[in-house]
Amino acid sequence: MKSFNKIQISSSISISIVFLLSHTHISFDLFKLDSDSADADRHLVEFKAGRMIQGAQMVEPDNRKGLIYLYRDEAYDLHFCWMDRRRMAVEIDIIVSPGTLEFHRVESCKTGRIYVLKFRRSPNRLFFWMQDPRFEHDAEICAQVNELLRSNTNSDDDYSLKSVKGANLKQSES
Repeated sequence: MKSFNKIQISSSISISIVFLLSHTHISFDLFKLDSDSADADRHLVEFKAGRMIQGAQMVEPDNRKGLIYLYRDEAYDLHFCWMDRRRMAVEIDIIVSPGTLEFHRVESCKTGRIYVLKFRRSPNRLFFWMQDPRFEHDAEICAQVNELLRSNTNSDDDYSLKSVKGANLKQSES
């Protein structure tokens, strides 16, 4: 397990669950996924990533094994999800409105591979750390996530994904 130094974040950043729930479609409800389910086949992109625990001015790694994935539901809404891989429990499921989210590497962290999901119209942030030991595809994964977040329309024809090979990435096949 890699160790991370705490990183400092702006003192004005605080996540308020009430704010998130009232201003975005986000759910922190837990539910189990059937590991044999075809749900994984619907994932547009997925990669191993843990959550970061946010304090007043620092974030620290949550050591649970996690998975970030994006998929479209039956209504063609785009979802950004985080799942605890050991329990197969989805803890974050955000229905993404077009242009509301960005996913970026935290450049100020020199000791780990920390990424932030930014809500563009609020100061709220969700932090994650890459868990796959190989780092060479991190930038491409980040670009694919942002392409999906930017191109959130009602048709898969409106965006194209580049093929990236790596154990921490899965791309659906057309």
